[in-house]
Amino acid sequence: MENTEIFRVVDGDLYINEVRLSLTRPVDKALILSNKIIFQYVVDGETFDNRNIGAFDKEGNLLWLIEESCPKETFNEYYKMYVSDSGELIARIWAGQEFVIDLDSGKRLKPYRFVK
Repeated sequence: MENTEIFRVVDGDLYINEVRLSLTRPVDKALILSNKIIFQYVVDGETFDNRNIGAFDKEGNLLWLIEESCPKETFNEYYKMYVSDSGELIARIWAGQEFVIDLDSGKRLKPYRFVK
């Protein structure tokens, strides 16, 4: 369970200001970056959704879902997200490519690095 003053993740449920959000999938983790609560759904290998990272404002309004990684048929979900040393949101797809994600739109800005 990750816990902050504004949000917490408990057993796959995301709470913002103590209000449980109704989401389509369980949440794996969340973090705060640029006054946004960035979340990632659980990647289970059974649900095929390439838009599994998103952002809420501090009032619980959905701001964006990440740009689709590629056609859903290839199941190339974003399976990892983290903040780089320079403060950028990084998302990695199954194939190993990492991208810098725009915090205002959820679009991929540029490739970051390839990890095998």
